[in-house]
Amino acid sequence: LSHVANVDDKFVQSLSKGLAGLRQLQTLSLNLNSNDKLTHVGLESLAHCLPDALSELRLDLSHVANVDDKFVQSLSKGLAGLRQLQTLSLKLFADAKVTSAGHESLAHGLPEALSELRL
Repeated sequence: LSHVANVDDKFVQSLSKGLAGLRQLQTLSLNLNSNDKLTHVGLESLAHCLPDALSELRLDLSHVANVDDKFVQSLSKGLAGLRQLQTLSLKLFADAKVTSAGHESLAHGLPEALSELRL
């Protein structure tokens, strides 16, 4: 989905609804980089709909400038419920609007089963 011009909040919200129904999904890899139309609205819907059975999550949000503390806080809440998550790879835009408060929130939301973290 990288570099696709029409990936926006509405698309990610629809994708999120579909993900919520995939209760046995164990691996999710989304490359949403360079999608300028994404905002915290779509990204937060994704964070709230992560399937419980995930053991591996890879999110590439490189060059998505609208990633901010609000999204990271929502993601950390979503991650906290993923008791089977072992691998997390999260790529953020160097100029993302994430402050130390967002980083702290992410650190506190990491599941206990996590064995691999790539930021």
